[in-house]
Amino acid sequence: MKSKRPFLLAVSLIIVTAIILVARHGSFGAVPYFVYQEVGADYGWVEEDWIENAAEIESAQNCHAAESFEWLEKYNLSYPLKVAHRDIIAMPNHGARPSITTIDEPLFDNQKVFQRGGLSVHSFVDHCSPLTLEVPYPPVTEVDASHMIFGLQTTMKRLRETKQHLARWLPNTGARLFAIVKESEEELASKSDMARLQKEYRKAGMQITIIPPVKKEDFFNQRYFSLINVMYAARNKKTQWTVIMDDDTFFPSFRALIDELALHDHTKPQYIGGLSLSFDATGQNYPR
Repeated sequence: MKSKRPFLLAVSLIIVTAIILVARHGSFGAVPYFVYQEVGADYGWVEEDWIENAAEIESAQNCHAAESFEWLEKYNLSYPLKVAHRDIIAMPNHGARPSITTIDEPLFDNQKVFQRGGLSVHSFVDHCSPLTLEVPYPPVTEVDASHMIFGLQTTMKRLRETKQHLARWLPNTGARLFAIVKESEEELASKSDMARLQKEYRKAGMQITIIPPVKKEDFFNQRYFSLINVMYAARNKKTQWTVIMDDDTFFPSFRALIDELALHDHTKPQYIGGLSLSFDATGQNYPR
């Protein structure tokens, strides 16, 4: 079955740019899209249902659809704003394909420029020239990660929100997850709320243990470091790797992670990973 995925790129025409990349998935009902916005050192993901816009596209009589880009206004972009759009049709096949596909034509061709106040005006978007991309069917394999323990620290609100993302790769793998949580930086989470959320996770097949900070006074970085002792104390005969991750860490292929770790000797003390993506956090621990 073909899957059409329109991609939209909007760039504000100033020296310091803000880039928004939108991927709409599926073709019926609510269409989730994901936005990555970079403004200075502030990074964030936004997820919403573009229901009204999806309905307009599905009901179009031809491949030219009238669409409004008013939803871009909430990102406080600078004007003039250049918007480019392209449909990509994914065609699954069972054959092999290169990891990178080269296409001899521009990804974004027809561009629109909006002045302030112009995003609310409907304009025609060309869906007549989609790119076709062959993609492999995802392999159906069972994953045994019972030799791995994951740890993260976050707030109750963030842990509720990240459940749907962890559910993409963690359930029924045998991996265990320890989550140190607080209600906020100033307030501890209630035991009943932690127990309720833990039950929801386990019902979804995720072996999570939700706990309060090891010490009430621990600040952000201390809570992360305390996970080392928490995971070490929870190890068993199967345990080979302990993994500290962020609450927004996502593994597209859990199998690929397991295969990569299998190349390393788990009996030797070693750290496999990188530094924090936060320059300030790295600077605190590594003096200049």
